[in-house]
Amino acid sequence: MTEPSDHDAPKSAEEFVPDTCIDELLALFGALLTIVDAEGERSLARSLERILAIVSEAREASENEERQALLNEAKQAFKSLERARLDANLFFIWRDDYTERVRANEPVDHLKKRIREVVAGVSGATRSARDCSAS
Repeated sequence: MTEPSDHDAPKSAEEFVPDTCIDELLALFGALLTIVDAEGERSLARSLERILAIVSEAREASENEERQALLNEAKQAFKSLERARLDANLFFIWRDDYTERVRANEPVDHLKKRIREVVAGVSGATRSARDCSAS
């Protein structure tokens, strides 16, 4: 009889990316897509739809390595999108009035910040099933 190897050992709940974290990412990207779409930014909306499709695929994946790979792909796509949009000043809502512009962008800024936190958490090794952020 052979001894079980580490390869045969079951993954702990903390090693496996929890569905709740992926569900949160889906909700966050969905909310950001709704805002961007309402502002008429179709190009940006299509990019966010692609990221949502990747995260949805990760949600359906049964193997943690596949989930991690897909979430890393989504993370890189979001980083690239942010970098490109930052240079062009397009990843925010424009209003002529500065006060209105700041107020209109608060939800966008909150969503982007939370997306970065959750993505860092699901990409990191130190995460609990209850908190999707990086520790």
